[in-house]
Amino acid sequence: MKTIVKKSSDEKSIRLIISMRKMRREANLTQQKVADELGLCRETVVAIEKFKKGSVDNLCLSTVKGWWALCREEASPETSEEF
Repeated sequence: MKTIVKKSSDEKSIRLIISMRKMRREANLTQQKVADELGLCRETVVAIEKFKKGSVDNLCLSTVKGWWALCREEASPETSEEF
C-alpha cells in the first residue's frame, strides 16, 4: 500500500481513513454496503481505504459524516474515539 505523507494535514487524513476503514469492519459492513448507503460506487470506497490520492483529496465532509452515522453504533469505543 502506497501512502503519501507530505505534511501534518496528510497525516491527519491518513489517521481518519484508517479509522473509517476500522469502523466499517467493526460494523461488519462490506465496502459495497457502505457505497450503496452513501451513494458512492464501491470502487470509490476501495480507493478511499487504499489512500488513493485523488479520492482522499476529494473526500467531502458529507461522506465522512455519512460513514460515521452508518458505522458508529457497531464500532468499538476505542475506534469511535480515534475517529
